Amino acid sequence: MKTIRDEVIFNDFLSKEQETHINLVYTAIYVDSKLEEILSKFGLDLPLFSILRIVDSKSDKTINIKEIQKGMIHKMANTSRLIKVLEDRELIQRKPSKEDKRVVNVSLTEKGTIVMEQLDDLTNEFHINQFNELSKEEIEVFNNLLNKVRLI
Repeated sequence: MKTIRDEVIFNDFLSKEQETHINLVYTAIYVDSKLEEILSKFGLDLPLFSILRIVDSKSDKTINIKEIQKGMIHKMANTSRLIKVLEDRELIQRKPSKEDKRVVNVSLTEKGTIVMEQLDDLTNEFHINQFNELSKEEIEVFNNLLNKVRLI
């Protein structure tokens, strides 16, 4: 098994913490790139998929744009532009809220629903395969450690 020291050109890390940070970032980029290989077959990238995933996760498949922005993993993404891209591809549709005309709701189209059904299966398979070398207990410990790091 290759270590982070095998993957990046570093004479020496300044600390175990630096090595951990670089390993975390490098691994996240690696895993993201593998997931983007799947998404690219649907003409999507991670920020576009993130919006579709958020809309799809709502029980009524409708959510307003501000809520989408809060739920985005890629916080730097231009949500309005991405929504326009998805709308142009007929994967989502925008509708003014009945309660407040200033609020715009987003929902999946029929085409968007079909794409998400396909992606649910493919991404779930990807996630299972990506972590198949870890036991359920190791995955739980790993998630707990990641959660702990974000609390600092």
